[in-house]
Amino acid sequence: MRASARAWEIVYTSTSLAGVQAAVAAGVGVTVLGRSAALSEFAVLGVADALPELPETEIALFSGAASGEAVTALADYLIRSVPLALTSPPA
Repeated sequence: MRASARAWEIVYTSTSLAGVQAAVAAGVGVTVLGRSAALSEFAVLGVADALPELPETEIALFSGAASGEAVTALADYLIRSVPLALTSPPA
């Protein structure tokens, strides 16, 4: 946003996805969310709406050599699921 000519300010922050979703649903502002976190009532905005193009991002998964069975199962699930979520259209 700093590179855009649009005036902006931070009006709400939350460590909770539900909190951010509630703020956007109430019309408090806009946010950047993954497609899977965007509620059906949200409008998807972009460059055509005078907003800057978003940079690419990455997801990293780190685990220790002594990780237990639960960590390994979670890692396997994420490795299978995340690519599908990134390429699937929003529900």
